[in-house]
Amino acid sequence: QMADWNWRFGKTPQFSHHVETRFDWGIIDLHMDVQQAVITDVVIFSDALNVELIDLLKETLTGLKYNNGEIKGALAELAKTQLELVAQINDFEGWLVGEMEG
Repeated sequence: QMADWNWRFGKTPQFSHHVETRFDWGIIDLHMDVQQAVITDVVIFSDALNVELIDLLKETLTGLKYNNGEIKGALAELAKTQLELVAQINDFEGWLVGEMEG
């Protein structure tokens, strides 16, 4: 039973996670709502010139389990399909995972 993710994390209370940072390519102000350890809503405010990047990040994060492994994997897959955005996606992934680790 302890090995079952839903048993261990499915009862996690609802919470919001808000973090922000500045990259060379723009500011990211990230708000995530989490219910039962799943990211249910993502809002990103940014002055980045590439609006598509922000939309892709929101789409990618929404619905993921709130854990580093799942987020790393999803962002790595996104980077494979968005070759022109690899550097920004990698910046974002490294920062977000670091923030989640505390």
